[in-house]
Amino acid sequence: MATVKEGSKLASKVKKQLAEGKINLSSADLADFESPEDTDKNQPVVGDVTTEAPTDMRKIDPMVATGGEANTGAKLANTIKQASENADKLTAMGITMLPAQVIVTEEERELFLDCIVTGKRFELPFSLFDGKITGKFRSRSQEESNAILARLNWEVEQKKIYNVMEYTGRLRNMLLAAQVAEIRNTKLVPLMTPLYRTQAGDTITEPGWLSQVATWTSEHEGLVSALYREFQLFEQKYVLMVNNATNQNFWHPAGSS
Repeated sequence: MATVKEGSKLASKVKKQLAEGKINLSSADLADFESPEDTDKNQPVVGDVTTEAPTDMRKIDPMVATGGEANTGAKLANTIKQASENADKLTAMGITMLPAQVIVTEEERELFLDCIVTGKRFELPFSLFDGKITGKFRSRSQEESNAILARLNWEVEQKKIYNVMEYTGRLRNMLLAAQVAEIRNTKLVPLMTPLYRTQAGDTITEPGWLSQVATWTSEHEGLVSALYREFQLFEQKYVLMVNNATNQNFWHPAGSS
C-alpha cells in the first residue's frame, strides 16, 4: 500500500488544486508515493473516524468565519475597520457552537478521495428541522472565492455597504449562493459567469451571480441562520480532510492507493 510523502510535491499539488475546485493527477505525480516500512500503520481504517477538529473558523476559512458573524447580534462594531480591530472577540462569539470533535464516516472519506481523483466538487447532504429542509453543500473554487471578495470590496468602496452587519450578511448570502448545491429538491447551479464586474468600452457588465445572492437575501432569516451553521460544519469537515491528506491512518487504504 502506498502513502503520500509528508511535504511532497503531490501533497502540495493536491491541496492547491483542491482549493481551485479541480484535481488532475498525472502518472508523474504517482512517483511521489512511497511504501510504508511500518506495516502496522497500514491497517484498514474502517468505519467512522472521530477526530479533534479546529473550532476557530478563521483558521479554517476566514470567509466562512466572517459570514457567520452576521448572527452575533447588535453589539457588533458598526464599521468594517472596527470589526477588523475586534477580530478576536468576534471570532470567539461566532464559533462557540462549533463542535470540538468531528465524525467523518468511511463513506465520506471515500467520496472525498473520489472527488480528488476525478476533479469533481465535493458534496455532502444536509437535513434541517427534522427533515423538513434537505439538500446538499458543495465545495467552492478558488476563483469563486476571489470573485466574492472582489465584489465585496467594490461594494464597500462604492458605499453600498456601511457597517459590519451589512458586510457579514452580504458575505453569508454570497457563500450560500456559491455552495448550496441543492435545497428543497431543487438543484442550484454554481456561481454564474461573468464572475467579475467587467467593462468593455462604455458597457459595464455586472457579475452574473448577483441574482443568485438575491435569492438568499429574500429567504427567511431563521432558515438562513440554521443553514449557515450547518454549512460551517460542512466546511469544518472538508478542511479537516484536506489537512489529513498525508495521514495514512485517517484514510481507508482502498481509496489511497
